Amino acid sequence: MYPNIKALHRFLADAKVEEKNIPLSKMSRLPDTNQVSLVFDGNKILDVITQAVRESDGVSVFTTTTSLALYEQISLFCELSTEWLKTHFKQKDMDFKGIFTFNGCGFTPHVEVNPVAPTKPPVELLQNGVLNEVLTVKDLSPETVRRCAARFFIEEDIEARIVRMFHENCPDTFRAPYLAWSQISAFFAPGNQYASEVYGCVELLAFPGIERVVTNINTKTQTFDCISKAALLAAVRKRCLDFSEEDLSSILLFESKNSLFCVNGMPDIFDDFCRYASSEHGSRTMNFLVSSTRVREDEKRLLRRNLAALDAPVLIKDGRCMYLSKLYNKKKQSDVTAEFGKRLPSIFYYFIFGGPVMPASYASLGQGTFVDNWPLIDTSTYRGIAENIFPLRVQVAFQLFIYTGYRSKLRWLRQYILFKCKEDNDRRWSPIEDPPEIELVSWVVEPDTLPMNEDNNVFLSDILVFQESGVLEKLVYPDIRTSLAVILLKSLDLLGYFTHSAEGIELSGSSIYSKALEKFNCPTLSEYGVLVIELVRTRALHGNRIPLVIPHQNVPDDGQLKCVRFAARLLSVIPLNLMAPWSGPFDLEMAAFGTSSRLVGRMLRLLTEAIAALLFATKSTNVPLSQFDEIIKRLPFGIPVEFNAGFLMTYILTKKCSLDDLRRTFPELYNLEEDLRTIFWFWKMASEALTLISMEESGLVDYYLLCDAHDMVSMACWRLCPEFWDEAFRPMTQGTGFEFNRMPEGFYDLGSMPMNLSLNNGNY
Repeated sequence: MYPNIKALHRFLADAKVEEKNIPLSKMSRLPDTNQVSLVFDGNKILDVITQAVRESDGVSVFTTTTSLALYEQISLFCELSTEWLKTHFKQKDMDFKGIFTFNGCGFTPHVEVNPVAPTKPPVELLQNGVLNEVLTVKDLSPETVRRCAARFFIEEDIEARIVRMFHENCPDTFRAPYLAWSQISAFFAPGNQYASEVYGCVELLAFPGIERVVTNINTKTQTFDCISKAALLAAVRKRCLDFSEEDLSSILLFESKNSLFCVNGMPDIFDDFCRYASSEHGSRTMNFLVSSTRVREDEKRLLRRNLAALDAPVLIKDGRCMYLSKLYNKKKQSDVTAEFGKRLPSIFYYFIFGGPVMPASYASLGQGTFVDNWPLIDTSTYRGIAENIFPLRVQVAFQLFIYTGYRSKLRWLRQYILFKCKEDNDRRWSPIEDPPEIELVSWVVEPDTLPMNEDNNVFLSDILVFQESGVLEKLVYPDIRTSLAVILLKSLDLLGYFTHSAEGIELSGSSIYSKALEKFNCPTLSEYGVLVIELVRTRALHGNRIPLVIPHQNVPDDGQLKCVRFAARLLSVIPLNLMAPWSGPFDLEMAAFGTSSRLVGRMLRLLTEAIAALLFATKSTNVPLSQFDEIIKRLPFGIPVEFNAGFLMTYILTKKCSLDDLRRTFPELYNLEEDLRTIFWFWKMASEALTLISMEESGLVDYYLLCDAHDMVSMACWRLCPEFWDEAFRPMTQGTGFEFNRMPEGFYDLGSMPMNLSLNNGNY
């Protein structure tokens, strides 16, 4: 019940402070109402989801970006809040409201103390590959699965997806300006009370206004369990008589294992903390921080940071942002600006709170820091891509800087840059120069020209018709659809998809990238087209091996052809329809590529969200601010990029398999034929697009590698979907650079085929 407390957890478990089986009717109500307002702590929800994924889909870190266990837990929480609890209390003539609150910008980043690289993957995985017919997920040993599960954690793009899903199903879903626990505390403040109970982590008892925390809700017995601040203090005082409420707040925040609060490698300090006492020189907390020799100075610095959570900026009912301590009429104890950054414009807090948007760019704006934590799979490829896309990342944030007028020294913190000599580890910090100032133009968008799509969606393929309609004057857009179109146009413009004349005679036009994007003429797949183009531009998409950085051991060479790796990686971004956790063949290298493609997808999402925010902040749309979330939920790149289609395609391209073989090997693919048609159609569009790019940017696309890959994918389509081949591949004989007079009846014999393929393919 206490997932984030270690030494204190053991003490509390022994003290049995948790009160169990309390009737739900005993839940507190808002003052002068008959309404139970239960706020769900986003940190607790993420803990529950993490544990569920580790238990039921332990190898997901290497097989699936978004585990089915994640969706199941979200459904359970949403059903509990919007249906079961609401119905239960209605039967008792009571009202119920569920509120979900997640973290926002967090603390100003610090370098990790006692940094530790992720544990080495099991040897069993390093030796595994899709060509290995014996070893699949279901064949892994329990110990290997356990070690894989321990590596799983929720990254930024997955958390953003979780928050958006809660927001779509539970309207009262928010991101705190900075810390969820601080904002939840504000929901209990007199004069600002919005919640009457909280389900979450025991650390919430460190905050004012929160007298108890619900730890479990049992729908079968219609009861709940909780732990109260009074019971917790009483238990500790049996051991330390003068233990105060302030002491309790400190030790809860000091020993938290939450990712924002955890001090890596610090020893358990509960016993040591209790040995100190308040004195004329200061509180127990201050005396401990000054005198303890068990904790190093760099660790104490982070403990002081944790205490700043009690002063964190929070939003209150009237829309203002104020310090939590001021809300409770308490003295501020910390340097809020140092720990959380500059105060942002109020409208940006609104975007974070009610959007909900990914807070990374806003955090960089206020804190002057871009931070990269450890990726799930650390490779030299990942690090190279992080450097390649970093200028865009800075430019996106700089668009927000231009709006605010802020100017500050920017830094890039890469937690994964480690050296054996500790003195060199300050190289994790990199100074950043201000990027060139780019002022984005407006775009004339005719609403009648936009295709009508379901739910007012606008796709990237829909807006290319306006690529020559850029204008210098500011325009105001009337509705959601035109606003969406302009957001996408501005996003592509910042990416360099359009050309602009310096003389202003021809203000905008197409580039090779917009021409390539035109090839992705299937609206719902056009965002994956942009992703593939950007993977090429960042040099992430190629056919070479991906050597691992951590651990310092490469994946064994499995003999795959470069064209197989290239095609499988390109097609890995297309999501598959799964009905169960992945059980078939997989390999570490494709998972490593997935980590890199997710990085690019995450950057594209941040870009579109920032452009959307600026459209509202500059009053360039007539869409009410209250409908900002209607824009956000329609933006592309909202689903974290998957990679398991790469396993499927590697298997298909290297084996003479039939549909029945695929069904047996990949039983979790419940709509295999439809998945294959989508994959093959996407390849048709992608190969045409990359052919265009190769004509002008030969350094980005290896044309001959693309041709070899096309041969193999085309033959796979002929073998598995012969009726679909005529539609997807035969038209490519005209005007695309690909020439197929007939489909060969044979298939590459990979066992006897030389590694250097003949390049005499048609007219290449």
